[in-house]
Amino acid sequence: MKANQLKVLAGSSELKSCKKYPVESWTAFKTWANANRQPYSTNELDNNIAILTLSEDVAMKKATVCTKKAEELFSRDAQMVGWASPASVFLKVPLKLSPVVVSTSATILTREGCEDIAGALKNAVIHVHEEELCVISDRSVELSFTDAGVPLVSKKMKILGVLSGVCPDMNCENKIFVFTSIEPYRKFIEDITGRDGTPWFSCLSPRKTDMHRRNAHSYL
Repeated sequence: MKANQLKVLAGSSELKSCKKYPVESWTAFKTWANANRQPYSTNELDNNIAILTLSEDVAMKKATVCTKKAEELFSRDAQMVGWASPASVFLKVPLKLSPVVVSTSATILTREGCEDIAGALKNAVIHVHEEELCVISDRSVELSFTDAGVPLVSKKMKILGVLSGVCPDMNCENKIFVFTSIEPYRKFIEDITGRDGTPWFSCLSPRKTDMHRRNAHSYL
């Protein structure tokens, strides 16, 4: 897909009220790693991410990239965003997602805790990769596999990870949201954005702020 075929929606928590921002260019982690002869793990390849460069100014809240490894974040509280969940009783049919984005608090599980809960949900032995973060949240938000890239952030607006999956699946009443830790991609992010952890990115809240960034960066 070409960059000029992509649009980023921002400016409101309701999709219908968002403005569409054209994408000027994008760079994938795998492309960058190969060009710079940087080693990467199978997990990093499977969870390939890209950074989008927008061609217009965007109003955003500030955030920084977390420098902590996944195991250093276990049992901590965090914030995640997703589609507003229906207030009705949980449906046993494919869920129709709301066009409204909301944020909610979440708890990061230990690796052992995640494997135990996910194993019980799937009735199988589950192994969680060392670069993954598992989150349990309330049912006020919903996410699916197609929402890969949604951020998990700390209350101090540090980006901890990006969504890589849902276990067992989004139509289950009880589920775990799986995020890939952002720490292994830090060098890639710094190289592309030219920043060393200073504020540069956010998509926790689409509300307007007084910070405008030319050629703002976002994840795909």
